[in-house]
Amino acid sequence: MAGRPHPPVPDDVPGDHPLWTTEIDHWLEPSPYAQATRRDAEQDLLRLLNGGGLGRELVSLTVAAGGGLSASDIAELTGSRPRLVERELSAASGRSFRRRSAHWTPGGPEVYLLAHEEIQRSAADLVTDAELADCRTRLHRWAQTYRSTDWPATTPAYLLRGYTQLLRELGDTGRLVELVCDAARHERLWQVTGADLEGLGELSASLDQLLSDGMRIGDADVSAALRLAAARDGLHERAAALPAELIGLWARLGHTNRAISLAESQREPWVRVPALVTVAASLAATGRPARVIELTYDVDSIDDRDQLLAAIAKGLAEAGQYTEALAMASCLEDEQRGVEALVATVRAAADADALDGPGEQAAVLLRASNAVPAVAIVSSSVKQGDLYADLACTFSLLGDDRRAQEAIELAVSATKDAEVFRKAQGLSHIAIRLAKAPRLTASAVGIARRSAESAATADPQEVGWLFPQVAAGLAAVREHEGAAWVVGHFLPEPVDRDEGLCAVTAATAESGDLGRALETAEQITTPIYRSKAFAAVGTALAKSAEPARCAHLADRNLHVLSEVSSPDWQVDLRIGIADSLLRAGHQEFAETVVAAATDLARGSRVPRGEVRSQIAVAGALAAVDAGEEADTLVRWAEASAEAEVGYLRVLRMVEVAEGLHLTGSNGRKNSLLTSLLDETSQKMHISEYPHAMQKIAQAFDTTGSPNRAREVAQVLLDEARALGNPSQQSWHMYGAAGAFLAVGDVDEALALTPSLPEDTVPEFLSGVVAKLVEAGDLERAVRLTEELADNREGERCLGHIAAGVASTGDLPHAVDLLDEISAPALRERCTVAVIQVAARSGATQEARDLADAITAPGHRSKALGAIADSLGPTPEGRVLLVEALALGPWDQLVEAIAGVAPEHLPLLAALSRNER
Repeated sequence: MAGRPHPPVPDDVPGDHPLWTTEIDHWLEPSPYAQATRRDAEQDLLRLLNGGGLGRELVSLTVAAGGGLSASDIAELTGSRPRLVERELSAASGRSFRRRSAHWTPGGPEVYLLAHEEIQRSAADLVTDAELADCRTRLHRWAQTYRSTDWPATTPAYLLRGYTQLLRELGDTGRLVELVCDAARHERLWQVTGADLEGLGELSASLDQLLSDGMRIGDADVSAALRLAAARDGLHERAAALPAELIGLWARLGHTNRAISLAESQREPWVRVPALVTVAASLAATGRPARVIELTYDVDSIDDRDQLLAAIAKGLAEAGQYTEALAMASCLEDEQRGVEALVATVRAAADADALDGPGEQAAVLLRASNAVPAVAIVSSSVKQGDLYADLACTFSLLGDDRRAQEAIELAVSATKDAEVFRKAQGLSHIAIRLAKAPRLTASAVGIARRSAESAATADPQEVGWLFPQVAAGLAAVREHEGAAWVVGHFLPEPVDRDEGLCAVTAATAESGDLGRALETAEQITTPIYRSKAFAAVGTALAKSAEPARCAHLADRNLHVLSEVSSPDWQVDLRIGIADSLLRAGHQEFAETVVAAATDLARGSRVPRGEVRSQIAVAGALAAVDAGEEADTLVRWAEASAEAEVGYLRVLRMVEVAEGLHLTGSNGRKNSLLTSLLDETSQKMHISEYPHAMQKIAQAFDTTGSPNRAREVAQVLLDEARALGNPSQQSWHMYGAAGAFLAVGDVDEALALTPSLPEDTVPEFLSGVVAKLVEAGDLERAVRLTEELADNREGERCLGHIAAGVASTGDLPHAVDLLDEISAPALRERCTVAVIQVAARSGATQEARDLADAITAPGHRSKALGAIADSLGPTPEGRVLLVEALALGPWDQLVEAIAGVAPEHLPLLAALSRNER
């Protein structure tokens, strides 16, 4: 085997492969045949060059561009005709030029390259520097022509790909930044490739090159880095607006590369992994297993890998490959997720009635039997009931009635010790599942009735979400009068009633009674629930092989969507419509709906920028006496916040109040927060009211009005004591406790702990620990942390204490505390806080050592930003800041940018408004 020293052997080559050995390596002697070929190729090039005219321009442009130009491109650059270019090239020997398909359009015009890197070097030696400079000037003017017309559909592929590489090789930072940050070009790249991955790759490569140059010369261009980072973050934000289910539909439609690119365009793991999961399930379900396995290499943690394997098992089961699905389910390392995947697979196998003979049926029964004791490890009582019910269906459908009844008993038993509302919920889920097995109908009816009886003892105001589920359980077993009574009796408000009818419609459609399901859907007046109901019926129609009716209903549903104002809801509802169309065989119709949903999701990005980021920049501007620019930015943010509604508006206006305080407009700040109090009291829904009041109280405290914050806390406390609903009372107490904590009244906050919602207590106590550390009371913080030792929040508290210990100068002890945190992601997040303290205290090298151990790019970015800030406006600080910008979002580095490069804050203000 022959090869070059670089690149080295790929990492995925097994360690025992002979490629890794060097004993038999030897340098090859230059081949006389290769030398003869090179001489012939050089003769071809000399013929073209010596002939002058088009031939010389052709060689010169190809060398200058680095290859990748089509005949049409060269014709446009030379003022010639494409056919003349093709004739000139065809006259040249294949030893000097080669052709290949364009990168994104394999069936489109071919592009030309010099045949070999040795030939490229020879050609470069034969072309004068003046000719190369002239050709590159022509390339730059050519690019500017298309840029001036916003990169139309006729934009040559070279300008979307090869030209960027040329600018990087030339070190032409100015042109490179202008090119790769161009929003219109990003849109053209999206139209050509179907994703933002290419644009993100260009931006990241440009940032990496900027950093490399900075490290080499000892200083860095912060302005260019800010523009590149802002453009990159904007594309990430746009990509994050695409729901995982929408990306999975692109894969199911057959656009595999596009779906994978869309998933890989997601920056945050908690967004990227679910997208990859939906793609994996879609690819496995549609018979593309080779691409599926590749996806498992794109995740880092065992948990993420398990999610992918579970999705693959689900897809394989959907495709009827039950043996492969069971094998995949057995590969999961997490026991609970493995049990869930196993149960889902055997359930699908039994439901499909497509097992090959008694041998395969016996194998599925054996797997189902083995799953029964394993379900006991599942922590949620509702989930346990679901899994046992699915196993009961599996046994029943495969003819094992005894085991089916045993599984039903286990399912019901799983709910017996749960709270009343959770028991009712669990029983409704069990009934819905059992209703799908004909021989279990009687059991399903009895369990659905028991669910309704339990629900009748619950407080509708406290658990209003429960009753749609209970009604659905009754509808699934065809107890339609009971379902109607639950909806009418417990859901009197029109919107709540429609939610209940929607759940009933879905359950009725799933039971096969499509006529009644449609009748129920027609009663719904709220557009969102009416659309969801139609989508559920459409899915049932697809399963029942009624494609024409499914398409007709989809048309009606799209008309309903015109009445839905929320873009997010429009996207989600279109996903349901497209899925039903695809399953009914309407590929083209489905793709049209998916494309519309994709465009809508991408367009939902905030055009005016994020209020929080703008307020942070305004504060930085005010700190450097740029008051006028700071005021302008706060007013811009205020106009954006005014356009929001409900709870989100309160959150944004609270941020604006903090901006007014930072810019010295405390009178306006007080007026704004006071008006927010009145607005919240009069208009906010009871479920959001205490949270909104708590946020306002916190804003009063952070903006220098702690007594006003205490007043808000006392209002919440007095209102809580007057409430008769226990759930509402506990949430008011939670808001009051948070408000007291904000102003440092720790004892008053802790006194309310017994009255808080049970599942919020550990997180609340973690907040108390953070406040104690902030106040310097480490001893009390440690005692409280010991009470949370067996809880994840206990580890979060260790992080707070580690930062507090670091602030006393005992960095080694702080590091020891960090080592006690078992969760890697949490440990790295807490390490950032310790690094920030260490950097401020002057322990720069120790902070850098800690930062070098962080693996998550976002956390590492914040850590490096803190160190850069401590170095101030120095060359070293600028290089470190650019490294931080290359790793994470710019808006988490505002303080560092202000400390290292305050002269660029006006640019940052413009970027925060999405002005590129």
